[in-house]
Amino acid sequence: MKSFTAKSPLVLPAVLAVASLVVALGLGACSRSATDSLTGPATHGGAVAFDKGHGKNPPPVPPPAANPCTSIGGLGGAIVVTAASVPQNRATRLRIEVTGDVAAGTLNKIATCSTSAAPTVSFISGTASVSGGASASFSVGALTVPPAETGVLLATDAAGNTLEIIFPALVVGGVPGPPIVRVQLTHGAPSGSTVSVKASLVARTANGQTATFTASASNLVVPALQ
Repeated sequence: MKSFTAKSPLVLPAVLAVASLVVALGLGACSRSATDSLTGPATHGGAVAFDKGHGKNPPPVPPPAANPCTSIGGLGGAIVVTAASVPQNRATRLRIEVTGDVAAGTLNKIATCSTSAAPTVSFISGTASVSGGASASFSVGALTVPPAETGVLLATDAAGNTLEIIFPALVVGGVPGPPIVRVQLTHGAPSGSTVSVKASLVARTANGQTATFTASASNLVVPALQ
């Protein structure tokens, strides 16, 4: 039987076939490597590279809450009423009180800095109106701490009607609680009638910023004359 040599015509096609297979395998590996680098995360020593979400800057830290004692702009609003009544009815005095604070508790936060000897918050004006069994409408200028009192700011118009803010925690013998807006008229109202009240107070800080606080209550029953 004859042996085949490298020069045999049957050996050359076999060698070419093997070479073609090696080239094809090499091209396939390169193609997969290029595809992996373009479409998937590269691996390094078994560890997957960080995805796009990693390495981003952290979200900014929110600014500190505004201090109403130094800048009160935008911190006013309608008082959330927790109680309202007519605690006193006399021939020469009708006292109406609305208790509460804005949702952020701003009035209580400025209690000390608005009633101190050197206040950083000033209540520069106010208005009040009463309808129903008693009728009145008036405005006042700056509210100030009356002599020999603490925790109170008030102002009186030329007729003697008074608009007042009381901070219970600062009143002598008082206990912590929401502020009280008091409207006091110079005349009474029929016993058993009802009254509605609206009051507005403007506060200002040293930087010129202002905020308006409003309080209202309806259908408050007037007690008997005292």
